[in-house]
Amino acid sequence: MTDDRYERVELALAQRGSELWAAIEAAQFARIIAHDDPDSEAEADALESFIEVLAASIDDWEATPAMAKSAVLDSVGVHLDALERVGLFVHWATVERDVQAPGADATSIPMAVVTIGRVREPTVAVVVPMELDVEE
Repeated sequence: MTDDRYERVELALAQRGSELWAAIEAAQFARIIAHDDPDSEAEADALESFIEVLAASIDDWEATPAMAKSAVLDSVGVHLDALERVGLFVHWATVERDVQAPGADATSIPMAVVTIGRVREPTVAVVVPMELDVEE
């Protein structure tokens, strides 16, 4: 039996920062970032640094001039490389989701789905909710 409250989503392996452009843009609206628990201090440091630079990139993306976006993506790429050196890999996708705030009509928005884990396959599958709850 399937649960229509969730959708199976295929995520692609990110090998360069530029591959995360669409995820960064979508993440400004909504995002799910999930990661494996680190097994070492090196993994913890690389994971924390990547998440920090990704969050900063997302937060600053709209204000970043078009000419500077490449440098932002290069910085994300440096952190992708650091994750790979400790055996962690980033997979990503974007999906559209309906959100409905209390008293408002449903609106479709993009959402980024990002995972950081030990699987280096070209794609991984995850299950994500079909609807997003919005609280005031």
